[in-house]
Amino acid sequence: TQATWEVVADPSAPSPPNAVAITANQNTGRTFNLLIAEKTIYKDLEISVMVKANAGKEDQGGGPIWRCKDGDNYYIARWNPLEDNLRVYYVKDAKRVQLGSTDVKVDASKWHKVAVNHAGTKIEVSLDDKKMIEVEDATIAEPGMVGLWVKADGRTEFDDLTVIAK
Repeated sequence: TQATWEVVADPSAPSPPNAVAITANQNTGRTFNLLIAEKTIYKDLEISVMVKANAGKEDQGGGPIWRCKDGDNYYIARWNPLEDNLRVYYVKDAKRVQLGSTDVKVDASKWHKVAVNHAGTKIEVSLDDKKMIEVEDATIAEPGMVGLWVKADGRTEFDDLTVIAK
């Protein structure tokens, strides 16, 4: 089942009155719900997005994707308040591999900024402007699209997606 992505009214959004959200989601397991900005092309970049975890029994939160070739090949940085962690992965040929993880405990009812700085093979991931993960990876070297990611049954809102080419 496809999750439903919609623009929703949210006066609490960092840039009110609207945000982008998954409003209906019955997915489970290893289903990755993607919202890809087609016709974008970035290699080295700074990407950030404000994330608010509204619901999800199995999974919550989410984050940005980049160097995305298609729904089976991209990098992802995501915050998950159910697991109290921030992680970075690559997905290649639909297989997700964790590159880095750190424990974080933040208020899940509030908006949080997930940001990535990727230059060459160096990937830095921040939460609320605090660098928490630094890894090296050369799996996906080609430029690609950017977008948003939520796993399984997560119902998440996003705002202020910003991308700066490096």
